[in-house]
Formats: sequence, C-alpha cells, structure tokens
Amino acid sequence: MLLSRLSYGKQTPMRTVMLDPPAAARRGFMVVIQDTRGRFASEGEWEPFTYEESDGYDTVRWAPPSPAPTVRSA
Repeated sequence: MLLSRLSYGKQTPMRTVMLDPPAAARRGFMVVIQDTRGRFASEGEWEPFTYEESDGYDTVRWAPPSPAPTVRSA
C-alpha cells in the first residue's frame, strides 16, 4: 500500500509530484490518499504534527489487507 496524507488537499496537482496514483495502481499497488485531520475534506480541527502518527496508524489499520503478491519468476 502507498499512503499519502496531505495537509495541502488531496485534489491539488502538487500531490502527483511525488506519487502518480494511476501509474502506481497499474503496477499493482493499492493507493490511499488522505487529507490530514481538519484540512479540506477531512473532519476535525487541524493541529499541525499533533495527530499525524496516530491518524496515519489508524489509516493503515483501516485499509483492507493487501492480497498475496502475484509475482512470477522465470
């Protein structure tokens, strides 16, 4: 899983500078993009760096488990 948590808004074009979600998904990655607490589409109050660790942990636990890899070797 590739997780990107942004305080700048998940709809901003800047997010694709470091991560190209469609390309990553084509390569088999599950991609989760999330606004940080209290920013843009996320509920709560924004307090920079206060909840980042616990909210990130909760997001990883929320995400469905990744399927078993389907990599083949020759």
